[in-house]
Amino acid sequence: MRTSFSVGYFPDHDNPDEFFSAVKESGIQGIDFNFDIYLTGDKIKSGEFTPLYNSSLQEMYEFFRPIKESAEKFGIAVVQAHAPFQAYVDERDDINERCYDALEKTFAMTAYLGAKYIVVHPINVAYTKGREYEENVNIEYYKRMIPAAKKYGVVVLLENMFSSISRVVSEAVCSDFYQAVRMIDTLNEYAGCELFGFCYDVGHATLLGKNQRASVNVLGKRIKALHIHDNDNVQDLHALPYTHTRNWGGNLVTDWDGFIEGLRDIGYNGDVNFECTTGLSRLPAMVRVAAFAYLNAIGRYIISRLQ
Repeated sequence: MRTSFSVGYFPDHDNPDEFFSAVKESGIQGIDFNFDIYLTGDKIKSGEFTPLYNSSLQEMYEFFRPIKESAEKFGIAVVQAHAPFQAYVDERDDINERCYDALEKTFAMTAYLGAKYIVVHPINVAYTKGREYEENVNIEYYKRMIPAAKKYGVVVLLENMFSSISRVVSEAVCSDFYQAVRMIDTLNEYAGCELFGFCYDVGHATLLGKNQRASVNVLGKRIKALHIHDNDNVQDLHALPYTHTRNWGGNLVTDWDGFIEGLRDIGYNGDVNFECTTGLSRLPAMVRVAAFAYLNAIGRYIISRLQ
């Protein structure tokens, strides 16, 4: 089992060695590569796709080549990736056709960087169209990815989501884990193989007050990857784990023991990946290695309890 973290905006295409050297020094073994920074949700909604996603596959391979070579140079694996989100605009077929092209290119780049898993956020539309419509739209959305996923040999992961409207947080697609199980199993039946799985987001579960151990057990072996981060049960902060408490007495907001026990229950043996990009990206450069090392230490602690 490896420790890894989502890189966000870190890698400098002009000098990726500085970043990967720091990762290596910290003891972290892998990264979750964020393609979502190259094509944001706002760009997708407006239909203004970035020059990178308007380029050819060969041009994209060349663009990401320095990242690939630097990661390999320092022995850092790209263990998973994160697709642009939300790569869908309801009732805008013109934009959605371009989204499918963007997703296929992302699958190609994911494979090029060496990752097996790619997180593609499910579509939140229940607040306007209802849960049944939302589930049906998502099934069709992911079904269209089957040929590209097979072509590039990647496994597409759904994730538990939340909705925040006027600062009111509520459940969204795949936060009902029985719904998530139903969707994954349906999609794998369509695919004829295990082409879909789940990325369990600990922070999103905390935000919605979910029982961590029970949630992990419902999903079971469908969990292929993790997004581990902390919050205050009010906002999706993507903070470092074990940093938020409910009071001065030190009661933790996230049930970390329940989460770890759930992983042990299902025999999880994948990568222990942290999605703390918000906090990490704001740190001064001279303390990044220490912060990365903190994540590695927490990761090794989690792994020690699973073995």
